[in-house]
Amino acid sequence: MIATFVPRGPERQAAAADRAPLLEQLATLQRENAALWAENAALRVEHGARHERIRELEAQREQTWANSSRPPSADPPPAPARPKVPPAGRNRGGQPGDGGLYCALLPAEQLADARLGLLGPKYCAGLFGDARRGRFG
Repeated sequence: MIATFVPRGPERQAAAADRAPLLEQLATLQRENAALWAENAALRVEHGARHERIRELEAQREQTWANSSRPPSADPPPAPARPKVPPAGRNRGGQPGDGGLYCALLPAEQLADARLGLLGPKYCAGLFGDARRGRFG
């Protein structure tokens, strides 16, 4: 069994006197703790209200005429146009010095055959792609 020392008489009064400041400090800390708990509860309520407001604003921001009953004119303007890429130094289309693809004109004596459809791919390489750049034969 554990023996404990219990002061008697004047020693007991001295121990009680030493405890008085500690009890006052304990009461002060308990009041401060209660005040902090109340403040924490109020802040939690405020946080919940603001969080709900943010959720509503985000839902409004994501609405467009396609997924709501608003007209298209109520949508915000689109994102700004991207800057144009500078040209690479060449013009669009055929480049200088390139002969291009074409069908050469036939001599008059071969026109009768062309009208009958007897000329094959060897006469018009630009259309049929068998020879390069409109060369015959």
